[in-house]
Amino acid sequence: MNDKINILVLGVGGNVSIGILKSIINSDIDAYTFGACVQKYAAGFAFCDESLLCPYANQKSFLPWLKKVIEDNEIKVVLSGVEEINNALAIANFENKKCQILVPEKHNLDIFNNKQSTVNWLAANNIAYPKTLDLGDFYTFSQIKSALTLPFVVKPKVGKGSSGVLFIESEEQYLNIKDKNLFIAQQLIGDAEVEYTCGIYKSIFNYTEILVMRRLLRNGSTIMAEVVDNQEIYNYCKKIADACNTSVPFNVQLRLCKKTQKPFCFEINMRLSGTTAIRHGFGFKDCQVWIKEVVQNKNYRSDFNVKPAVAMRYEAEVFFDKATLESLQFGKPTVMAID
Repeated sequence: MNDKINILVLGVGGNVSIGILKSIINSDIDAYTFGACVQKYAAGFAFCDESLLCPYANQKSFLPWLKKVIEDNEIKVVLSGVEEINNALAIANFENKKCQILVPEKHNLDIFNNKQSTVNWLAANNIAYPKTLDLGDFYTFSQIKSALTLPFVVKPKVGKGSSGVLFIESEEQYLNIKDKNLFIAQQLIGDAEVEYTCGIYKSIFNYTEILVMRRLLRNGSTIMAEVVDNQEIYNYCKKIADACNTSVPFNVQLRLCKKTQKPFCFEINMRLSGTTAIRHGFGFKDCQVWIKEVVQNKNYRSDFNVKPAVAMRYEAEVFFDKATLESLQFGKPTVMAID
């Protein structure tokens, strides 16, 4: 892309939005980036050309703030890795003729933000999934044990990462769970050594690109990702992609069954991933291509050039001049009052 474009990334205190920024920085897009967060201690500000404080997505001032920032700074693209922000924008159906709001479709957010409705969707599309019980249906421990065997997994229907996930090995553990109607019980498939995160890009130009990565997790975040060539997983993800009505990059989390080596999806995230920057480094440039294809209305499939590689994450620091940080004088955008 030859012309510089102003891009606003919302929620730059989160790892997904930081990954988006890093992908843009390492892309061939001539971008001037604005980063926004609800609080000033956001590491993502270190990767932005200009920085803003913004209201929370559920506040009444959020959409008026966003409209003003877009107009004042001639923003051409807005995107975020924060689910609450994406949901707010999808609900509002926010539109601006001069700006592309890259946000997941509302119907997909409604399905895939809930693990029970995700399972229902997989079942309706004849796609393999782990045996799952809705604990709102008041199963006894004996019934769950009989259906899933021990150990099994209990997960919040709505949740992020591994927060609230429990591995149940006894009735005592199960009985200690409060508000069971907010959870599902699920068959334990494989182990941490056979977990995969798969990037899927369905283009507005009617092609699909898929990246299969084996991963290791720590505290719900990928610490190692390895590009793998597994045709069965690829075909499984392609079936999900074909069934999903979207033009938004998304990712599928799955494990392989130890007995059959068949893949079973346990989560679909309808957004860019926490591994967006890693994928970009592998040559799976879904964020870059998404922006370019939407802005220029041109096919950029040739930008995908995946090579076998392994990525490992480590902790790092960013540094700010204290006076600049405290003053919130992060550039030209207007910092508006927060509710």
